[in-house]
Amino acid sequence: METALILPSPGSVVRRKSLAKHGQPVPALPILDFRRAAAWGAAALAEQFTRAEKALSAGCTVHALWPACQTINRLRLDDGRCLVSAFLRLVQNATAEVVIHLRCGQPAPWLAQRPLSNVTLKFYVNGEDAALRWEREDCRPAQRIRAAKLLKDAGWQVSITAGPLRSCEDFKADLSDLSDCLAAAGFTAIRVSFGLDSVWNTGATDGGFDGLRPHVNASGVSFRVPSRVQRQILGAFKSNGIQIISDATRPAAADFFSIAA
Repeated sequence: METALILPSPGSVVRRKSLAKHGQPVPALPILDFRRAAAWGAAALAEQFTRAEKALSAGCTVHALWPACQTINRLRLDDGRCLVSAFLRLVQNATAEVVIHLRCGQPAPWLAQRPLSNVTLKFYVNGEDAALRWEREDCRPAQRIRAAKLLKDAGWQVSITAGPLRSCEDFKADLSDLSDCLAAAGFTAIRVSFGLDSVWNTGATDGGFDGLRPHVNASGVSFRVPSRVQRQILGAFKSNGIQIISDATRPAAADFFSIAA
C-alpha cells in the first residue's frame, strides 16, 4: 500500500537527496502535521483534514503527527476532544491504515471514542533528562506511558517507540529508568529511532532539528548517533529486559525514522 507524502519538513528534500547520493534507503517522508497546524490556527487544521481526506480516498496509508499537549491546552481546544472526534469521524470508514504519532499524556479524548481497527496510536517516549531538554512542549515520558497503557487496555492498537534517542551524558541511567517504567506498564517490546528523526523533524522549537543544521550542537550533543553509541543504547534497554523490535536500528537507517518500522 502506498504511503501518503503530504507535508515535507524543513530540510527533508536536502536530506533525501543526501541519502540517495550515498546509496542509503530513502524514508517515506512525511505526514500530516497537525502538530504545527494546531499552533497556526483553524485554517491550517482544516488544510490537514482536507489532505487526509484526499489521501484516504486514494487508498494511501495516513500518518498524522498529533499536537503537543501544551499546544492543545494553550489554545483551549477542549482538551483535544473535538479534534480527536473530528479526525476519527473522518477515518472511521476508511480501509487504509491510519497511524497517529504522538507524545500525548492525556488519554481522555481517545478514551471517549470507540477504538478503530484501522487506527494505531504510536507513542514516542524518551529518557526523563532527554525529554526535559528536547521535548518541553510534551507531557513527561511517564505520563505518556500511563496514557498508552490505559488506551491499550481500552482496546486501542498501541505501539511504543523510544526516541528520537540522542547521545548525551549519563544516558544509561536515564534509559534504565525508562525501561523500568515501560516494563511496569507491560511494554516489554518497543521500537527505537535514533538522532535526526524525520517524524519529529518539523523545525519546531521543541526539539525538531532540520537536515541543514550541524550534527553537533554547542553543548557537544550529537544528533547523528554513532553506531558504537547505538549499540550501547540498545544494550541498556536489553539489559533491562526490553526487546527491540524496530528495523530502524539497522546502520543504514540509524539517523532517520523508517516510516515502515
